[in-house]
Amino acid sequence: MHIKHIPYIQKRKKVNFKKAYFVRILKEYTGVYALKGLGKMESRKIIRFGRSSYVVSVPKEWVKENKLKKGDLIFLETNSDGELILKTREGEEEKEVERVIMDISKRDLWSIKRELNFFYIDDYPLIVLKGNHPNKTKIEELIKSLVGLQIIENSEDLTVIKNILNLGSVKIQDIIRRVDNLIRSIFLELREGLRYKTIPNEKVSSIYATDREINSLYFLLWKVVRKGFKNRKFAKKLDKNSLELNYLHHMILNLEIIGDRLKRTAKLWNKIKLNKKQITNLENLLSLIEQTYRNTMLAHYNEDQKIARKVAEEAKNAKVECEKFAVGTRNERIGEISEQMKETARTLHFISKILAY
Repeated sequence: MHIKHIPYIQKRKKVNFKKAYFVRILKEYTGVYALKGLGKMESRKIIRFGRSSYVVSVPKEWVKENKLKKGDLIFLETNSDGELILKTREGEEEKEVERVIMDISKRDLWSIKRELNFFYIDDYPLIVLKGNHPNKTKIEELIKSLVGLQIIENSEDLTVIKNILNLGSVKIQDIIRRVDNLIRSIFLELREGLRYKTIPNEKVSSIYATDREINSLYFLLWKVVRKGFKNRKFAKKLDKNSLELNYLHHMILNLEIIGDRLKRTAKLWNKIKLNKKQITNLENLLSLIEQTYRNTMLAHYNEDQKIARKVAEEAKNAKVECEKFAVGTRNERIGEISEQMKETARTLHFISKILAY
């Protein structure tokens, strides 16, 4: 069995922020670097060759870079976007690495969590954790929170994790709808908390649990999208092209951010007591943000640009109302609640702009 060790610190290519935003997102969030050279578009004329064929010349630089010579074979493939891809060798994607090993004995919990998430998103069949760790229980909880991972061997200094999830069975829109419902449930918890001067501890705990489920579904969808970018056959099975996959990653990323913002709002609110006027103002603000959120999701499900443009204006107005919430108070917590709600509105504005254009 082939074993590949991936060190904790990996050198990453610098991102050229002058390039298209779309390319930056692909590199940062999906790890796909196949777009090297994008922007250096050249035109070629199609030449008739015989009665049934056409000829197009290829750039000399590309021939040199791939160490090709006269008489060598190249292979043609059409992707899900209808683009013609030239390949220097025939065959499928690179062979899947069977397992990856991580030594956790001298690592802090945060770095272990970060790298484990990376291995999960990269869809390794087996993940091996070597070494003893004082936070072994928390690491096991983290493993269980990632959909489709199962501990098949566990000892004091060795944990073997198997990926039992068939990504082909995952329904992308089902994940989006589930996350949507979870966010709506957080709004409901917050509204129910308005009956009190401070949101009760049990409400905060419930919201934190919901946010953890959102995080798990976020990583799952990121995993699906990443595989779609890396494997054209899988993308075709999903019936998604690269732009659609990129949009879906944007969508789930921003929904996860909204969940985080609402969770932080609950945490801040739990530490202060609001007077009657402040509760009324917060109730109006929550109602405005929630309605903007619902309209955003309506635009998403219906693929309606008209609704999305309207939501973009609603979100801008909501940001202004969020700023007003903290006016006239010296309480830092209220200012922080205002900021979290404002960032939620900003995220909704961002989603609506993607939907609108």
